[in-house]
Amino acid sequence: MAKEPGGAWQPAESKEGSEEDWAFTKAGDKLYQLVHTEEEGRKAAFEASCSSSESICFWNSNLTKVEGDDLKVNAWACISLVPAHLLSKVDQTDSLLKLAAVNPDWMKTFPKQHFEAIAHRAVSDGSVVLVASTDQLQRLILAHLGNNDFIGDPMEMKRK
Repeated sequence: MAKEPGGAWQPAESKEGSEEDWAFTKAGDKLYQLVHTEEEGRKAAFEASCSSSESICFWNSNLTKVEGDDLKVNAWACISLVPAHLLSKVDQTDSLLKLAAVNPDWMKTFPKQHFEAIAHRAVSDGSVVLVASTDQLQRLILAHLGNNDFIGDPMEMKRK
């Protein structure tokens, strides 16, 4: 069974004394609160739910709070400013967490090439926002997990 991440994590390549932190706190059955603190100390809070199967765990997170002034907000929050969910594949051992988002290049091209495959909206910058139901999104994920272009490269994190 796939593990659900919890606790505090830091990117594996972080330098000594780095402030960057990914803190997951259990908030219910398969529901977590995530507070992400960047290197510069900017914070953003997310609600994250885990959908898992025998061998895979996917996080569906959405932004709940941003700290920052004007244009200097947390980078992870910045990509969440469109009211949408961020889907990330999660792999965890006791000491290592790998978090990989759906590849944005794949997301830009697939719905355009397969217009009827999933409900979506084009955004003025050329990106695509999926507006499908949870069931449809889960079917899309499962159908494309074997596609090497579907999931981006993982960010590796170590326990803090």
